[in-house]
Amino acid sequence: MKRGFLLLGVAVGLLWAVCNCRRPDVSGQYYDIIPAGSRGVCAIHVNRLIEKGEITQAMQERLLGFLGLQKILKNADESGIDFSDYLFLVADSIGGNVALVAKVKDITKLRDRFADAEREGMCTPLTTRGEYNETLVSGEFVCRFDSRVLFCTMSYNEQQAREYASRISARKERSMAADPCFQKILEGKNDVELLFPMKGLPESMRNHVMAYMPHPDFDINRMNINGSLNFEEGKATLQYTLMSADPAVMQALQKQGDYLEKVSGYFLAYYPASTFLCVLYNCQGDKANKILEETRFWQNMPMVDPVRAGKVLASLDGDMVYGITGLSAVGIPNVLVCAHVKDTYPASLLSDVLKKNFGSVGKVEEKGEHRYCFSNQMMEFYFGVKDGSLFYLTNDPEAYRNLGKAVENPWNKTVMASGIKESYGGIVLNIEELLRSPVVLLLLQQTVGRHQVALLQKALSGFSYTELLTVAPNHVVWNIYMKNKKQNSLKTLIEAGKELAEMK
Repeated sequence: MKRGFLLLGVAVGLLWAVCNCRRPDVSGQYYDIIPAGSRGVCAIHVNRLIEKGEITQAMQERLLGFLGLQKILKNADESGIDFSDYLFLVADSIGGNVALVAKVKDITKLRDRFADAEREGMCTPLTTRGEYNETLVSGEFVCRFDSRVLFCTMSYNEQQAREYASRISARKERSMAADPCFQKILEGKNDVELLFPMKGLPESMRNHVMAYMPHPDFDINRMNINGSLNFEEGKATLQYTLMSADPAVMQALQKQGDYLEKVSGYFLAYYPASTFLCVLYNCQGDKANKILEETRFWQNMPMVDPVRAGKVLASLDGDMVYGITGLSAVGIPNVLVCAHVKDTYPASLLSDVLKKNFGSVGKVEEKGEHRYCFSNQMMEFYFGVKDGSLFYLTNDPEAYRNLGKAVENPWNKTVMASGIKESYGGIVLNIEELLRSPVVLLLLQQTVGRHQVALLQKALSGFSYTELLTVAPNHVVWNIYMKNKKQNSLKTLIEAGKELAEMK
């Protein structure tokens, strides 16, 4: 499954065109102080969120508290800041440095607010630092502003915060706003926008991604992650795409994703509508195996037998489904795994591995041609290949008896399956069914306590299900659905957050 997620970075020509367009003139804009070398940018449309979430004045102060400036910007209208435009949170290329960048609407009001804060002992007196006014807020935020922009920097210590503020003020680095991919943020279509250059990822993660990329033209330093977060009636959506301004990089990524195909959804009829969790992907094994043989993937996994692993992968030829269909009375998940295969090799290999490594603690029995059962004192599960093409693994006797037969109330006919059946694969979690299960609630009570479980039920009572989908080879979407399609998703999430906070 991990391989599938890493290969989501296949970008299409349209995205390349967006990022390869003429560089816009951003001089004079308040956001042009954001350095091009920044590790990431989050743009928040504050006014839109306040309106959508029906956020009270008290909640606004909590939001500003999250940003660290609630003592200064107590009243948005009187702050002198323009919250009708994006407020930017910027992660510096140097770890630990963070900046907030906002558009100044009325510098007189902003000066007055800092003067009030000074009298209340919240900040130091305003001084002049080049073209900017400067103050230190709460002993940790270095704030500078002029008639156009306010930016506040925070770091591990005051000196480092001042150094970051000075680097921003000097504007010796090219502005990130000059990057065409940054312009997607300025379209203003989303409540929250995200931009992360992949060159800013931790080295361990960068190396892991590069292990799957054999093409010499692939350059992770020229890739961007563009994301967005939106709150709508009945659902909240977080999504991201991968893109690059370099056509050679785009072509290399396209080659990596050639094996991806949309799921057929055929096996979903074997899973009941009450299924807690469903993971579904499509794997064209021959194509995937060829790509992995050309990469450093197998070399980076010394515990894997590359010959056996390659034969297993080559056997896969379509949908693969992992589902948790319920829980036993003692809380053991009932699991059903189905995969379309070309041959019986995966079942034979699993049988051999179990006999070799677990023969002293369990027993493998043949239940028929290429059909097996492994059992010991703790568990029993069935696996094999049915009708020459259906690989299965399950610890549910009922699911085993009905292999290859549609259940009475199948999962594929529920609304939860609608999105994943149109995708390249994903994960769906049935929140309603989990909270409906007495076994789940009992296990939670034993883990966190009765009172906390009651709070958890209350917090999640408005949610139906959540899904993480690969809707295109380069595009991933995470949706959270409400029970009521007209429900205010942001307000529901805020209320849930308040309830969950009480559990701590």
